[in-house]
Amino acid sequence: MLFTHSNLLPLKPGKKRSLHLMVAASLVLTQSWHTPLIAAENTVAETTKKSYKISAGPLGAALSAYAAQAGVLLSFDPQLTQNKQTTGLNGAYSLHQGFDVLLQGSGLSVIQIESNSFLLKKTVRQSEENISVLPEVKVTDKFIIDEPDQQFLQKESSTASRIPLDIKESPVSVTVIPKKIMDQQAVRVLADVAKNIASINQESFNAGRQAALRSRGFLLDDETGYFVDGQPLYGLLDQPVELLERVEFLRGPASIQYGRAQPGGVANLIRKRPTQERFTSFKVTKGNYDYDHMQLDAGGRIPDYEHIGYRINVARERSDSFRDNVYLDRDVLGLVLDAQVTDDLKVTLLADYVNRDTPWDNGQFFYRGAVNDVPRSRYFELPWGSQSSVNTTLGYEVDWKLNDQWKLKHQYTYQDYFIDRHQSNKSAPNVVTGNFSVTEQRSTQDVDARSYIFDLIGDNTLWGMRHRTVFGYQRVDLERTIHSQSGTGNVYASNIFNPATFVRRPLPMVALPTQENNNLFQGVYAEDFIGLTSKLNLMIGGRYDRFSQGSKFPATGAASDTVRNSDFTPRAGLIYTPFEPVTLYASYSRAFNPNGRVGPTFANAGQVLDPQTGKQYEAGIKTMWLDNKLAINAAVYELTRGNLTFTDVAANTVTLVGEVQSKGFELEAIGEVADGWNIMASYAYLDSEIKEGTNKGNALNQAPSNAFKVWTSYDFTSGPFSNLSIYGGAFSQSEVFGDPANTFKLSGYTRYDIGASYKHNLGNNHKAIWRFNAENITDKVYYFGNGAQSIFPGMPANAKVSLEVLF
Repeated sequence: MLFTHSNLLPLKPGKKRSLHLMVAASLVLTQSWHTPLIAAENTVAETTKKSYKISAGPLGAALSAYAAQAGVLLSFDPQLTQNKQTTGLNGAYSLHQGFDVLLQGSGLSVIQIESNSFLLKKTVRQSEENISVLPEVKVTDKFIIDEPDQQFLQKESSTASRIPLDIKESPVSVTVIPKKIMDQQAVRVLADVAKNIASINQESFNAGRQAALRSRGFLLDDETGYFVDGQPLYGLLDQPVELLERVEFLRGPASIQYGRAQPGGVANLIRKRPTQERFTSFKVTKGNYDYDHMQLDAGGRIPDYEHIGYRINVARERSDSFRDNVYLDRDVLGLVLDAQVTDDLKVTLLADYVNRDTPWDNGQFFYRGAVNDVPRSRYFELPWGSQSSVNTTLGYEVDWKLNDQWKLKHQYTYQDYFIDRHQSNKSAPNVVTGNFSVTEQRSTQDVDARSYIFDLIGDNTLWGMRHRTVFGYQRVDLERTIHSQSGTGNVYASNIFNPATFVRRPLPMVALPTQENNNLFQGVYAEDFIGLTSKLNLMIGGRYDRFSQGSKFPATGAASDTVRNSDFTPRAGLIYTPFEPVTLYASYSRAFNPNGRVGPTFANAGQVLDPQTGKQYEAGIKTMWLDNKLAINAAVYELTRGNLTFTDVAANTVTLVGEVQSKGFELEAIGEVADGWNIMASYAYLDSEIKEGTNKGNALNQAPSNAFKVWTSYDFTSGPFSNLSIYGGAFSQSEVFGDPANTFKLSGYTRYDIGASYKHNLGNNHKAIWRFNAENITDKVYYFGNGAQSIFPGMPANAKVSLEVLF
């Protein structure tokens, strides 16, 4: 990112009433704040001295604070200041004296480019050329065309550990999908983001509610597989990508960071945050199947109160589908406010609102050894089935620097989630005639979730070794109320090849017992990243969790029931850098996740399932090439998970399949291979086997043995095609089994996408970006799903065109 500071304090990169309040706040914030940010015209006299107090520490943060206090505009590439420290300032200095003291020994200097604007650059030695080479920032008519933070390669991640570490330092596999790729691919849902990673694939659509993803062969479930800024998300909804700056995928166990978590990994969704420069973006997108999308994105600092920042996102989608009767209506609002209360204290407020409506859709059938004997558009559910959900999330964060060695980070999130389902249940079709029946059921679910995280983070030297540490506590209170009813008389007959026209009838209902769940999850953890030598680091830590899952049925007066579990999950890793740019690592980690009881809508309702466990051994190599612009990483792993759950759609049961193991190899390359040419490519090999229990000896379903994903783009910055970007990719995977019993396979496929964008100025410091995207350009027919009654056809060839205006 090209950072620009002008009278600003430093920031880190990177139900109906609630909606009314958030909309009102958004209108107030955006009413008059989007004039261009222009540096003051008055020249700061070099001889004028002013008192400054800048703490010793990271150079980038110190320069940001100094520019803000001095009232000047300073632009710099943060890669120049990465891993550099400064002794700070404490006294009276002229402007240039202050810069000289802060930059002493850094190999950097500033040059004045306008009366009150400065640019940070590398110091040129006498033996070098006389002409200074500025950081690689391409500017056209004052617009930054290719900012460093919008490159494919992201070097930092907050997901691998609660200790601030670069991706190269962490002994685990983490891939970050930045906003640049998401914009290029015109992503709609989280599954569109995950398609870029070879070891992650889509299993199903969860009856149309959201995409179900698998990592290293294992499912990321609704409650423990998805996080927003490190806070758990009750994931019965697809978190809007419009609110996200990037998505970080960690493969392998993550219980030490997140407590109950899936052994296959987690997806951490990072929100957009307030920006230093004020901007407004309005984008309209049109596409096949009546796709209609609009989005407003605005951010900046509040005039005369520059220590307060804001980020507002409003989005609306109305779209149909290539599938009959399938649609998606959603409204999204996100608001983030931050305040730099003091130099050492920052407070952030966050609020999201999502209203989503979609039909009930469990896909098509695998029938007589095939799934493609009927049109991809055919819909087999009751046409009045639906899922309507409303989600409101409120929260805050506190970042408090206690001293030069310790800081406290506190996060709180409250989530209010409600969903109303009118669902269909299809029977297995007759193998001779193709006849099947459909019944219907109604249910609602109301969830209140509260999560508290307290992290004490340190960076100290002990016994001559650097220790980067975290001590933390997490508490999650999850309350859930489920009301369900089952239709007793309505059975609708149909046929796979000659679907009936359903005529809706009154629904005689039998009320099922209301279920109330009160769950409490608490964990304490500690982790230390120790610099044993200049080349060898040790990461070691552990977490102790206690879980209490209570259920009661107030409508029937049945006795309350509580399931309790506890466990200790360690993690250890060695990181060795024999020489730059190569890092070798090996790690061991464990996971634990309580299963609890089967929900009331299943045939085996109330059954207590044993806790899930997981352990992983991983070793790998991480390298940086081409002046640290290209990362090439590889990893091998063995991941074992016990008491894996399986939802049988046909039998309407949740069961355990014993112990499952996956072994694999992953290779990825991310970054800039030449000026303007970026690439993200990955390959994954997976060997999975059910070791114990039901279906012993079988492979995991929806776990491809081979997968290859690549996305590449080229940005023209000069010549007749200046400001044009072209991009495209291929997404390929081998055949997979469709169920744990391995009774049928779904064929492998390769899909190709392409796109382009063009930027141009509109005058008055306004810019327009045109984008074109075409998906599955060869119209490849492919399928994915979970069970013979829940197979989904992939998206046919389609295209989108968007216009984004920035001002």
